[in-house]
Amino acid sequence: MIKSRYRPRKEIVLLYFLIVAMPFFSFPPFCVSTNATTVFRIDWAVGALLVLVFLGEVLLGKQKVKINRVGKAVLALNVIAILTLFDLFNTGTFHSAFSSLYNFATLEFQLIFATLLFFAISNLDVSKGELKRILQVWVGTAFLISLYGIYQTFARNFGLPGGYIGGLTHGYGPSGFAGFIRPSAFFREASWFGNYLIAPIILTTLAVYYKKSHMLFQRNSRNILALSVLITGFFLSFSLAAYAILDGIVTLSLLNRYLRGRTVKTALIFLVAIIGTSFLLQYSGIDFIHIVAERVKGVYYDIFQPSKAISSPAAKNSFNIRFARIIMGLRVWLDHPLLGVGLNNYSFYGIEYGGVQFWTTDSFWVQSLAEGGILFLGALVFVHVLALTQLKRYIRKAHGNDQFLYTTGTAFYYIIWAQVLSGFLTYSWISMFWWVNLSLACLVMYTAKGFTVSKARQE
Repeated sequence: MIKSRYRPRKEIVLLYFLIVAMPFFSFPPFCVSTNATTVFRIDWAVGALLVLVFLGEVLLGKQKVKINRVGKAVLALNVIAILTLFDLFNTGTFHSAFSSLYNFATLEFQLIFATLLFFAISNLDVSKGELKRILQVWVGTAFLISLYGIYQTFARNFGLPGGYIGGLTHGYGPSGFAGFIRPSAFFREASWFGNYLIAPIILTTLAVYYKKSHMLFQRNSRNILALSVLITGFFLSFSLAAYAILDGIVTLSLLNRYLRGRTVKTALIFLVAIIGTSFLLQYSGIDFIHIVAERVKGVYYDIFQPSKAISSPAAKNSFNIRFARIIMGLRVWLDHPLLGVGLNNYSFYGIEYGGVQFWTTDSFWVQSLAEGGILFLGALVFVHVLALTQLKRYIRKAHGNDQFLYTTGTAFYYIIWAQVLSGFLTYSWISMFWWVNLSLACLVMYTAKGFTVSKARQE
């Protein structure tokens, strides 16, 4: 008997394309902007197709919409977002009121789109095999991007071809310090590159921890190879925010008695990748030890000696700027405690409260507090709390019953924690990465729930 070849459904194919497209959201060939306004992004286009297919199947009665507790919290977040309209027109003039409404509508439509995408992904009925392929596409994409980022490090610092492609010579692209130009892969900032690699690193680390789960690749040597490349790209990004987030995840994992004894293997992979990269760069002519020393000095100046940081080439005073922005965001919130100043309207208050046009607080927790008040922040926190508690619940059910679902659930538990920690260092809660991670976490919950229900019926 000839086995029929597996053909993924169109929704799964679109999800594959979305995962591949997301890292290219700021890459000029796939991102079109005019007058500082983005009019097209490849990830938006693919996400819109996925939403349209989902809505079509719902209208035709082929798809029932599943809404778990996290989904209900997401809907509550949408309701509270609309309520922030009440404090929207405090800027005084008609022009300012119109600008406020335009800014609000821009973010509100993004939230509606993100919510539809959340339900489109989380409502996919996938098998464990399909879920595994989704994770393989994710890690495989990150592997290739990290591999290019590693090459880009040498290309940018030694003038090799391919160091700057797709217009990334403009804007933020070639950032660096102490004569070292950091890689940004296909992103506009090196820090975005580092942050992007966190979730794939968590997935691959858990696959190495629990090799019998076969969460990613059958051979654990392939998992180790993928993890080594991801870690090397992550290390070369020199993103302090990404470093801090991953350090937080490592600390949380040490509190897990099931993971505590497995951290030695991952620590060795980290050390080999980092030490190997450092020696390779040092041998190739880049004084990497001096570069690391300058970076450490810069951070020290930022925190403890800000007067030196202003004039020192080793620092850009980023810590003090972040701190000033957070303080200003809290001042804005204190004057608008319940519903904030309205979604996407924080930038109008920069001069009034800080004497400078700060359009972001560099923290989406503070940003959501200033723009949506205590109600919107509470709803955003509640979404994360529910996601974490629900994942924990299904992890316990899968433990000892299904190694694959246990490992996958544990990975997404720490990916959601990474989003919680990133909220203190990044400003956007509306990013595609944020919502896709949350959607996939719910997809894992539904898959685990289906497994436990079917097993209970068998028993």
